[in-house]
Amino acid sequence: MTWRRLTPPRRVTAFVAEAWHETTADEYEDETREVRVHWPPHGPVRHVVLDASRHRPLEPAAFPGPGG
Repeated sequence: MTWRRLTPPRRVTAFVAEAWHETTADEYEDETREVRVHWPPHGPVRHVVLDASRHRPLEPAAFPGPGG
């Protein structure tokens, strides 16, 4: 697995703590489509890894494709 830094970080809607929240993703994994998001969205930054079914980009084409 190769994690890539999203520069700039992207805003996503993420399913964390049994609800959808707007937060920031700063790393992306091409193969698994997992993202690392800031949690909690406001406050000290910790990271949560979410699989593809648990996050939605807020902008079209927010994440680069494999090798891009």
